[in-house]
Amino acid sequence: MKELEQTVEKQVKTLQSHINNTQVEENENIEVLLKIIEEINEEERKLNELIDKRNELQELENQLRHVEKTSNAYHVNQYSQSLKVNYHKFSSEELRRKIEQLSKILIMLEQNKKISIWQRFLLVCRFRKKIRELEEEGILLHLLLEEEYLTNLVQERRNILEQENFEQRKANIKRLYLEKYIPISRKILSRVIKQNINTDNLKEVLSKIELGKEQEVTKENKTPILKCTKDNLLQLYSVVLTTVDSVISNYWSYFNEEKKVDYIIIDEASQCDIMSALPLLYLAENIIVVGDIKQLSAITNLDESKLENEVRDEYSYTKENFLSSIEKTIHPTSKMLLEHYRCDYSIINYCNKFFYDNKLKVYNDTKKGAMVLINDDKGKYVEVDNGYQNQREIKCINEQIEQNRTGKFVITPFKKQAELLKPIYGKEKSGTIHTFQGKGEKEVYFSAVLNETKPCINHLNSSKNLFTKELINVAVSRAKDKFILVADIAFFKKYDENMRNLIEYIEVYGDKIPDKTVCIFDYLYRQIPMYKQVIPNIDNPYEEKIYHLLVSYIHKKEEKYKFIAKLPLAEFVTDKKYLEENEKLKKFILHNSHLDFALYTQNINKPVLAIEVDGKTHDLAEQKIRDGMKEEILDYMGIPLLRISSKVAWDVEDFEKMIEDKLQQNEK
Repeated sequence: MKELEQTVEKQVKTLQSHINNTQVEENENIEVLLKIIEEINEEERKLNELIDKRNELQELENQLRHVEKTSNAYHVNQYSQSLKVNYHKFSSEELRRKIEQLSKILIMLEQNKKISIWQRFLLVCRFRKKIRELEEEGILLHLLLEEEYLTNLVQERRNILEQENFEQRKANIKRLYLEKYIPISRKILSRVIKQNINTDNLKEVLSKIELGKEQEVTKENKTPILKCTKDNLLQLYSVVLTTVDSVISNYWSYFNEEKKVDYIIIDEASQCDIMSALPLLYLAENIIVVGDIKQLSAITNLDESKLENEVRDEYSYTKENFLSSIEKTIHPTSKMLLEHYRCDYSIINYCNKFFYDNKLKVYNDTKKGAMVLINDDKGKYVEVDNGYQNQREIKCINEQIEQNRTGKFVITPFKKQAELLKPIYGKEKSGTIHTFQGKGEKEVYFSAVLNETKPCINHLNSSKNLFTKELINVAVSRAKDKFILVADIAFFKKYDENMRNLIEYIEVYGDKIPDKTVCIFDYLYRQIPMYKQVIPNIDNPYEEKIYHLLVSYIHKKEEKYKFIAKLPLAEFVTDKKYLEENEKLKKFILHNSHLDFALYTQNINKPVLAIEVDGKTHDLAEQKIRDGMKEEILDYMGIPLLRISSKVAWDVEDFEKMIEDKLQQNEK
């Protein structure tokens, strides 16, 4: 307390010195500042355009990793050495057209359609391939062209960013702030303070400080200087930082005299409960509520069943926090802060995709190893004793961190696990996720604790399941450079959707892409008419009917799913070892095998359902063998297959129920 009072005295004397030394200048500085702001705004507008291009580049680079993995699984590099055409010399647009042309031919071959003499001639001219060769090697050529296309596209985007001086523009904006904006702003602010400061009040504060020094510190009056000067300090300083809980005591004289504060700004408002915030509404002339509805809410610890009075849900102390209640009741003017500077691209991109509708502009690059999965499935180590704890996960984290604990947080949803972590890492560096909202560190280790035991399953199925979207959003976004999830991967994939989404995102964007992780190359397929589900390209009446039903379904689920038609089966099988051990299946895949339709997720382009339309040839022995191999392959990759008979006239409700049932079966 003594140190705090000494700080108060020092700061007040510093303010007095600053006022005495400030020269009152002409108002022309305002005009200069406005011109600088205009210049900065224009530079930032141009930079934001480049940020969009760079974020797109980082997505393309991730897609390239997946395409290269698929190419490696099928040994495409060995195949490319025998080609008569060097595709490296083509532009991305030329390669896109070639992929489109090749796709049409491959689908015709799969459907046993007749290839005209003119088409055969074009094949030789464009690809140096005869029909017989395309029947055996067409998919390999398709994979090769995809990789070349994406490689060129990535390089073209990099060249654009270099030509438009992305880094130079960032440096220029920084220079404008540091060398022009800040120095002039300080001069203007100093002048405004000097012109508006109450010098009599300043002298009175200094006088009361001396008076406070003479008073004896007692149990009832631990801070005599602060007690003497508090009201004067509130009048002296135009901006005061305080906690919500301290507002009433700090501003008691304002309440008594029915005075108002010009502006009250509440930061992290989702962490503020309604009752704590109500006095602020009384005290403020204007109030600015800053927070994130998608982050953790205030903990109220009140049993709603014991409350006698009933209020509408939007005003409920137990169901809402101050931010959510204000949003639902008053509907104030709001603005979303889109620029994100803190986290690595791959880290905040998870939050962007799953919580912020891809609206964030991410200013940081992605670095290798930013998202990491540590699969702790070596047994059922969870203990349940008035809470959940897992010593095995702590040992696993210790092995990763060793003695280098600088710049690291270790967080967990569970209090019991946090109690075990704090003696090792300290309460400032470890604890529950709730206690770390608003904080950040270079590396964050997330201990998920649970294993496949009955109590853990019960927890995930209960209303008290801690693995909410808000908790996971906060956990991930605490990490600036690296996020490490330590969890029983199979368990969480099986029992919790929110954790499954996080795990699958890390599998797609992390360093090592697991063998069974498939990511559909969305950027390419959106541009090729063949894959845009253009009706003229679907001449089978049954497939056309399913197409229309899918369009209707996706329209209702567009925030979650997309679909695509006639994609090579090779795009769904990326496990190199599996292909090498199953040569017959590999040969089947490469022999122009396609899927009629595929449903995949909007956020990470993960296939969740394959759809096959069974036509007239479905009962033939040869077709049954092909269908069986296709089912075996998709089953291994964990992609459910929905077979739809062309003999049944499906209506919208029945069709959508079939899809939903199949998706739910796969999630269980």
